[in-house]
Amino acid sequence: MGSIFFISGLISHFFPPKKINQWYGYRTTRSMKNQNNWDLAQQFSTQKMIKGSLVLILISFFKIVITTTETTEVWIGVLSSIAVVAYILLSTENELKKKETPCQ
Repeated sequence: MGSIFFISGLISHFFPPKKINQWYGYRTTRSMKNQNNWDLAQQFSTQKMIKGSLVLILISFFKIVITTTETTEVWIGVLSSIAVVAYILLSTENELKKKETPCQ
């Protein structure tokens, strides 16, 4: 899972979506609100995705070194993946909130 996140992060970094769309990129209501939010969300979420992928890869290496049951390994993989997705979403949404300009 870490390698998939890493490759996705690199693709998003080198080929970010330029315009708001429904198919590709970090897509939430807040990120699609305007072009400034879109651009910030694409850049910020990509950085977080790459960082999160490195954590997942590190966890995978620990699972190789530390002997556990198969069930435990599956749970560690699932929970760490969910944690990384939550980290990407929450940190990106918080960053968008901080940078959002108030309506006038």
